[in-house]
Amino acid sequence: MTVMENVCYGLRAGGMRRAQAEAVAAEKLVTVGLAGFERRLPSELSGGQQQRVAVARATVLEPRVLLFRAAAGRL
Repeated sequence: MTVMENVCYGLRAGGMRRAQAEAVAAEKLVTVGLAGFERRLPSELSGGQQQRVAVARATVLEPRVLLFRAAAGRL
């Protein structure tokens, strides 16, 4: 899946139309600094960029709470 398909996944699974899901996802990609990466594949991204795709995918559903776990020894 492309970056856009990844971020849209939850919205589309919930029944949102493609055009609307892509508009919402595009806003989240701007928020995480990945505007312009919509057509790229995960293998074309750095590890940090892949993590930002995961954050966009999680936040696009607008959860009330989102938990992050720090890597061991990074606190």
